[in-house]
Amino acid sequence: MAPECDEHTAIVHDDHMYIFGGFVNGDRTNDVYRFNFKASEWCGVATGDLKPCSRAGHSAVVVSGANVEHMYIFGGKDNNDKMLNDMWRLNLSTHTWEKVNYDETAASTPRGRQGHSMSVYRNQVIVFGGLYEITRELNDFHIFNIENNEWKRLFRTTNDDESSMNKSDTLKNKKTKRDDSPDAIGGSHTKSL
Repeated sequence: MAPECDEHTAIVHDDHMYIFGGFVNGDRTNDVYRFNFKASEWCGVATGDLKPCSRAGHSAVVVSGANVEHMYIFGGKDNNDKMLNDMWRLNLSTHTWEKVNYDETAASTPRGRQGHSMSVYRNQVIVFGGLYEITRELNDFHIFNIENNEWKRLFRTTNDDESSMNKSDTLKNKKTKRDDSPDAIGGSHTKSL
């Protein structure tokens, strides 16, 4: 049985739902559990020694490759309350983790965050928004090319300069939508409407 948890991720692959990370009994975890829809049962998934650090508030998607599917996770907050901008992928056949290597300090790489949304579009991973500090939201849009492990920032309207984090540009009269552009859904918002 999976434990009671929150701020975890869940993805569905074939006849299974996988959950990863989040808070369990007040502590962040990096455990993986799988629910079998046909048998209606939970089990823990052994993933080996190499694995992401414990985290919560991250995001996850399934990416289909040539011969295998992976669960990709990005970001979240670790046990030291550090906002993460690393990416890992779990092979859904062998249940082994692999760190996805890229320059985490490059200008095009998303900053550390939690509470963001993540989607897949044309076999690329999309990250949108999230929190970089409590009550400080982001609305930047990044695409990760899984073939060459590179990030591309499509736009940002929040100034990433640490000295001016309270300033924000807007897209008031700018149209960025195209017929083939992806939509982002999810995340969280801390201000009352």
